[in-house]
Amino acid sequence: MFPAAAPTALFSDAITYRFRVRPVAPAAERAEFAVGDTEYGLDFIFATPGQIPGSDEPVQIGTCTTPSGEQVLFQVGGDTPTEAEGLRIFAGP
Repeated sequence: MFPAAAPTALFSDAITYRFRVRPVAPAAERAEFAVGDTEYGLDFIFATPGQIPGSDEPVQIGTCTTPSGEQVLFQVGGDTPTEAEGLRIFAGP
């Protein structure tokens, strides 16, 4: 989203980051991919950064809304990905 982001950069809490993805498979005839017809939309929103008591580092929580409407909460910049229902989320620089 922002390739020149500093390691301390956080996501805007004013917009929705929307990804549209389709499954791909190796094409039979060439070194290309066959793109599937089904499209899946994933929406990501981010809360205003907060502070953990006793820490100077800002903390930001995000919410991913899956195509089925499930909402998955995750922390930006965490060392461990958040996993739920075949979904793995990494967020941060």
